[in-house]
Amino acid sequence: LDSMHPSSPTSGTCMLGRLSTYYVEAHTADDISKTLDFVRRHNIRVSIKNTGHDYFGRSSGANSLGIWTHNLKDTKYHKIFQPHGCKVRYENIGEVGAGIQAQEAWEFFEPLDMFVTVGAVGSVGIAGGFGQGGGHGPLGPTYGLMVDQAIEFDVVTADGQKRTINECTDPDLFWAMRGGGGGNYAVLTSYKFQLHPAVPLNVHFFQAYWPEPADITESKVHRDIITALASNQ
Repeated sequence: LDSMHPSSPTSGTCMLGRLSTYYVEAHTADDISKTLDFVRRHNIRVSIKNTGHDYFGRSSGANSLGIWTHNLKDTKYHKIFQPHGCKVRYENIGEVGAGIQAQEAWEFFEPLDMFVTVGAVGSVGIAGGFGQGGGHGPLGPTYGLMVDQAIEFDVVTADGQKRTINECTDPDLFWAMRGGGGGNYAVLTSYKFQLHPAVPLNVHFFQAYWPEPADITESKVHRDIITALASNQ
């Protein structure tokens, strides 16, 4: 498709481009482990995709075997949680599978009076690239990024081994996955993170229409609108 004119017909040879040639529809960590064993034995490029929300296209790869984690949908709430191998205990910990999207997480935890530090788009998968590469969202100024909430990861490493990693069991890998981006160090299957007590939210929405000026830098209307938006916010 022509991205500038998606409804217009195009001509030429149709190719997959960056998309994987085949995908494994993973439902369990065992599915992922078997896939990694297969690609390792046959020297095949691998890519990992949940929803595909990635500006840089890192959830796809030409001539690769894709691991589709979208169906890892487990969601749990832990009133008290003790990470594997650690002495410390945490309160109000959420746990989501790698396929859970922001809207699904919000709808699960909000009735429990808990907030998740999701982003602004409900269809984004929060446990993969979003939760490992940063995780900006409306609650960030108050609670920090999604990656700041991480307590423990369940992963499958490149050798096909299922591991539970945190600050106690594997601090180096845990540190690397808290900001190193999705799909770089292991395949994430489950994300355990800090929740926050729900509070009332006020949503501020501002909309205005005006004729396009010849020089927007000299537009009094535009300046007044931006000033009003900043003042009321």
